[in-house]
Amino acid sequence: MAAGEISAEYSAETASLKITTKYTADQKTLLIVPSSVSLDKVTADDVVQIDQNAEIVDVALPADLKDGKYTVYMGGDGQVYSDTFRVGAGKVLIGDANQDGYVEAADATAILKYNINKYTFKDNGEEAADANQDGYVEAADATAILKYNINKIDKTNDKVGTEK
Repeated sequence: MAAGEISAEYSAETASLKITTKYTADQKTLLIVPSSVSLDKVTADDVVQIDQNAEIVDVALPADLKDGKYTVYMGGDGQVYSDTFRVGAGKVLIGDANQDGYVEAADATAILKYNINKYTFKDNGEEAADANQDGYVEAADATAILKYNINKIDKTNDKVGTEK
């Protein structure tokens, strides 16, 4: 993880979020909102959680948090970093191995790293990583994602980029 990045892992058992970061600001601000809300458009009604703490690690979330995709923002010292997490069983975007809401080269990289035990999927990542829907997560899935991104496959006959 590069300096300043964050990783958020949701636990349904405890309704909590574990934050991993190497972000070095003395004072951090944490904000959690539904992913459908952009940071510049957040209102008080959108806020799921907000906290200011030098060492934010575990965040207790409301027990009645609705199923969906959420974004956690961490900022301070003029920088803002983010990660997403999913609550409940939502739809899965085929090819979105890193669960950031997009199908892009980073997903192909995650799949290749997973195959050499250098990456762990979160949320529905492993299901999404099976881009060709053959039941395995392998280099062919990374290839399908890269082809999808350069429009070299017939998207009408391929599952990459579709929800299931």
